[in-house]
Amino acid sequence: MKLFPALTVDPDETTAAFDAWNPDGADYVIVPAMSRDDDPSALAWIRSQAAKGATIIGVCAGAKVVGATGLLDGKRATTGSTLGSCASAAPRWPEFPIAG
Repeated sequence: MKLFPALTVDPDETTAAFDAWNPDGADYVIVPAMSRDDDPSALAWIRSQAAKGATIIGVCAGAKVVGATGLLDGKRATTGSTLGSCASAAPRWPEFPIAG
């Protein structure tokens, strides 16, 4: 799994295997910056975990990935990412303050 900007992770299992072993879902899902922030499979899995009650945490530009899931629509969020790239990912956010 290629993350952004240069990190590659070799996961121990697939999301399908995780779901099979953990049908109630995760307690926490930490979402890093990813090289592709609009991957339909990743976004669907993050949304499914949120629906099961997981706390979703976007780290740095991972907030853009979380925004692409729709989970932040109508909510406030803070990230160290650039305002322009995050605003374009979730244009319905009422406000997107930048942590400095």
